[in-house]
Amino acid sequence: MVMGKHGLVAALGCALLFGLTSCGGGSAKQTGNAAAKGGVRASLLTVQYGRVVDIYAWRRVDPGVSDRLTPGARKPVLIERDVVVSPQVLDEDPFATSAARYRFMPYDPKTGHRELLILFDDQNPSEKDSFNRALDSAKLGLVSVSPYNAFNPGNTLPAPIVPRDAAIVLTFDRPLGLDTEFFLSTPSAVQLLTLDGDPSVLSPAQAYSAIPARVVSKENGKYLIIDPEVTGNEATGRSPNPDGLPASLDKKSANIRIALPTSGVVTKKLRISPDNTKSLNSIGVSGEQAVIRDFRSGNEQDANLGYLPSQERAELVAVKTMGILQVDAKNSRLLLNKRFANLVLRGRVPFVDGPLSSADGRPLGRRSVPQGRPFQFGDLVWQDVLSPIGERVRIKAEILINEDIPSKENDKTLGQGGGKPTVWVKVSNMEAVDSQGNVVRFQESTLPLGAACTVVTHYHDLVKVGGGTVDVGDSGRRAEFIEFDPAPPRIDPITRQLLPPNENLVSDAAVIVRFSKPMILDTVRTSDNVVVANRLGGSIKFIQHTKVGSLSVWPTIKADPDKDATAVRISSTLGFFHRKGSTETYNIHIIGGSKGPRDRGGNELELFLPEGEIGISSTFKLAKTADDNLVGMITRRFNSSDEDGTKESELIPDSYGQFQQRDGKIYGFPTTRVSKVADGQTLPGVVRGDKGECTDVKAPHGRIPRTPVANYSTPTMLVNIPPIAGGISEPFVPQGSRLQMTYLEDDFQLGNANPLDFEVDVEQLNWAPFIGRQPSLLTFDVFDRVSMVLSTSEVRPDFIAGPAGNPARCSIVGGGNTGLSTIFEDNYLDNAPRVEVVKDRVYKIDPSNAFLSSTQTTFIPYPKFDKSYTWRDRRIVSYDPANNKVLGLGGAQKPKDPQNPDITNNVTSPWIPENDELTTTPPVYKDRLTGVNNSQVDDFLGSIKEDHHPIALPLLVDFFVYPDDPQNGTAKGANLFQIAYHGPIWPTPIPPHGFYNGPWPRRRAHSTGGIDLQNIETLVDPKNEKVAQGGWLQNAVLGRFKAPPTDDHVHWAQADFVRKISVATFGYVDLLQPGKNAVDGPSGWPKDPIGFPNLLAIGQDLRPAQFSVLMEPRPENLPEGTDVILEFRGSEGFDKDDVIYAPDPKETAKSRGNLLNPNYACEQYRYSRGRVAARGMTPYVKKIEKLFNNRTGGAPRFLNWRITFVNNVNVTPARVPFVDFLGIVYRVRKTK
Repeated sequence: MVMGKHGLVAALGCALLFGLTSCGGGSAKQTGNAAAKGGVRASLLTVQYGRVVDIYAWRRVDPGVSDRLTPGARKPVLIERDVVVSPQVLDEDPFATSAARYRFMPYDPKTGHRELLILFDDQNPSEKDSFNRALDSAKLGLVSVSPYNAFNPGNTLPAPIVPRDAAIVLTFDRPLGLDTEFFLSTPSAVQLLTLDGDPSVLSPAQAYSAIPARVVSKENGKYLIIDPEVTGNEATGRSPNPDGLPASLDKKSANIRIALPTSGVVTKKLRISPDNTKSLNSIGVSGEQAVIRDFRSGNEQDANLGYLPSQERAELVAVKTMGILQVDAKNSRLLLNKRFANLVLRGRVPFVDGPLSSADGRPLGRRSVPQGRPFQFGDLVWQDVLSPIGERVRIKAEILINEDIPSKENDKTLGQGGGKPTVWVKVSNMEAVDSQGNVVRFQESTLPLGAACTVVTHYHDLVKVGGGTVDVGDSGRRAEFIEFDPAPPRIDPITRQLLPPNENLVSDAAVIVRFSKPMILDTVRTSDNVVVANRLGGSIKFIQHTKVGSLSVWPTIKADPDKDATAVRISSTLGFFHRKGSTETYNIHIIGGSKGPRDRGGNELELFLPEGEIGISSTFKLAKTADDNLVGMITRRFNSSDEDGTKESELIPDSYGQFQQRDGKIYGFPTTRVSKVADGQTLPGVVRGDKGECTDVKAPHGRIPRTPVANYSTPTMLVNIPPIAGGISEPFVPQGSRLQMTYLEDDFQLGNANPLDFEVDVEQLNWAPFIGRQPSLLTFDVFDRVSMVLSTSEVRPDFIAGPAGNPARCSIVGGGNTGLSTIFEDNYLDNAPRVEVVKDRVYKIDPSNAFLSSTQTTFIPYPKFDKSYTWRDRRIVSYDPANNKVLGLGGAQKPKDPQNPDITNNVTSPWIPENDELTTTPPVYKDRLTGVNNSQVDDFLGSIKEDHHPIALPLLVDFFVYPDDPQNGTAKGANLFQIAYHGPIWPTPIPPHGFYNGPWPRRRAHSTGGIDLQNIETLVDPKNEKVAQGGWLQNAVLGRFKAPPTDDHVHWAQADFVRKISVATFGYVDLLQPGKNAVDGPSGWPKDPIGFPNLLAIGQDLRPAQFSVLMEPRPENLPEGTDVILEFRGSEGFDKDDVIYAPDPKETAKSRGNLLNPNYACEQYRYSRGRVAARGMTPYVKKIEKLFNNRTGGAPRFLNWRITFVNNVNVTPARVPFVDFLGIVYRVRKTK
């Protein structure tokens, strides 16, 4: 395929407009079909990808000298811009083979893409054919992208893949007759879009997001190049896009679309035919008809981390302004003034191409370099010069020889030297041309500093020459490779002496690190591999320690200062801690290797390190005269589940909840779906008295025996006993019903200690029809209007087990007075969400929807839920500081009522260990069989008002079944529910009515319409029903009777749970001593229990007055449809807030240290009511600024936080969000 002629730029002065390769700005000669105009439309033939480059020829300086190896015998000359070549074109070494064709020139950010030097002269007759063959060969091998529509139901193969930095070539059957300027001024003509959804279902605005790209027209529009990586000069008139295509989410799904409009205003000039394949036509970004091609972009799981392949490894570089004092054009030499930079400039000779032969003066090749391993490039010189037409043109050259460094073989000082402040260098090129062919050359100046130029110096840490005995590397010059913004003064204003480049900085200075080529900036992690650390992180070994790293790595943000991915700017949003009069030293660590940053191509950063080393370190110092900057910091890198200041040997997770920690990230727990059944197979296993309540306190210590089960007062829920029993119909009766019912956690086999049993979303509930009746098992029925609300119950209907009798036996000793109130509103837990999972829906009971559960029970779904409800949600508990009231706790309401105490069952707390023996009198012993002791003083106690946490409170299901409308045919209401009883079945027909017995835990409350004994029909409007009244019901045994408003019934159910929400709660940090720790650290680390900074030593009355929260990834970079919610809570103080948590199997809430204690943080609100005194608590807030006290202007001294992860459960596979870094920086001041 022909992509353009070989323009002779320098000789002919052709215009170098993007996309035009002929002279005078005219169209290239057309071959074959005429341009698409009038009634003729072009058809898209192929889509391919490759690498976009500018092509250079290696022309002879002296036409009579054919040597391709001698420095200065050849010079690179630009031949053609924007040529797409095969991704497999790689460097070839002319010292290894005379057939070598290609060399990629050093990357120039101003160009914005690579420059390919073809190692032949395009003009010399003896080499011209070789040049043309090499160029044609480079253009071959573009990779085809198969036609694909992501939403075609006939797809059987995964989407084709395109690397993120690839240039995409569209080939048409005829020229479009349009140049590059048209596409620059009409960006909607070629649309590069992210696929966020199906545009046939969603609006284009919802389905698409535009990706900035550069479109280049070739051969009058027969070929269009879409370049998604837009930087440097490419960004003129366009939006920069240094990242290229956004990464795909997986290895199957298309996430990118190319849309070419075939209708709309733009088609007056852009004439493209719809595709003959119907599925390859869709709509564009504005809803217009368009030819489309879908594919997926690369991601980190693909080869080269999703980018095009590259042999060249990125290096650290110093980009310095130097001066040109003299230009020796004849010999291609420059005299450079380094302008105080302590750098050695290295040329290709002897470090890349080897030393010069003593025999013929030619380089000996890469195998002969004095340092053993050749460098990739010589250092670079750039100068931007104004051409005669006022155009700024960059002249760029690679240093071939630094004349201050011996370069001949057999020289004993080969490769040494180069430290002089001014040096002569021989360079590869001395000139450039502007867009009209005007030649410009390097400029000199006789002023002391010389004419400004830019010199790019590559960092090489260890460079041993002289047979490996002399190190001439850059390890002693590391400070020169780090930039600061603002830059520190280099000349002392008083002494006029030169100052170090890394001292006397202001406290809010930013650090800039530059690279030799574009990087994958996501792999530059300012918490792990390009790091600023305080004095506790003085070495790489220290910051790699999980705990010391968190104590020392300063939270910073990164930015792309030039929007070309060749540099990273690291800054602290509130600056670095500083006290006027001090010169605090901070550390900079740059790590290479497998844990370091990666370039486009997935290559590791090349630092030329000594064996065994993984990175380099440097320092910077703040100016002694700078004003105070009293800031503190908290860093969490999530490299371990235990990385805070607790003692290493304790292995205490920093947070409590559902999460997975891996690969330097904390993830929400993966989505799982599980169905749990409460029926005749499972409910008999729900017992009381097996959790330590019946442990003998006298010797011999052990479990008190149970009463035989036949006479036992129902720690077991009994189930259907035909024929005397039968189902019940409410709430699905034609006259309407409002019914509330509850499910305890153990009804569904959920535990009290495993966090995976908390924050479970109820995605659907299903009920079991009573199948013991005849003639039918399930009847089709329709109810006109049904709503359902899920929430958490204020009370816990539950029995209490304990020793009773003489001799003592384990029996039910209370709890019969617990349960739901007849006032419906009172049954909702305060502060708990109420989720209307079904709203005003027609409910069809269709026998064909019935299914068998895992226990072989027949179930049928309630109306399909519109949304899920998070049950056992720790986030319900909160605090009302205005009224000093804890919200969201439930349980007993009147435990001290002398007449009707509603003492309920104790439930174990997951945040207090179950001890073998507690220091109580008499001693209380743990049940050694289960490891659970409900008598623990800090558990959820049923004898205290509202001492139960939401994880120990039932699911509340509130039904609103409206009276059926006869116009649509009255519902029969003939289907019955299978139920269990939280108490024994009363003998029938003796009152109180068998099913509806009284003195047991009240699991249901209802008002239900019906027909009384006088045949008077009563209707119930559930929305306006506030108090449970019971109702007239038809019983299978008793006939028609008045049911009580509450009872102990438990509907058999299957609950379909999904892991959608994960919550991780972290312990409190003292903001005046954020680094307080009990860490031993690695060998050689100086222990510092106070940490850095010690703001408490400056003043006890200091409080945070400004916060900055840094979290990665940013919300827009999370997996699609997921969310991460970060919340903060403050406290002015609490018992043992100065004691770092260390677990103790005998600990109690009062005995343990509460600093960095996630268990205390989970229960602070509940403990604060008598167990652990707390002062100045706040509720959790999403905006940390809301912690500020309006009166004092400061935030509380202690801070904790929690992270809620919200999975996207609506796709398969479900997507799980993550956090890979959390940093909090804050500034303190004296409070009012």
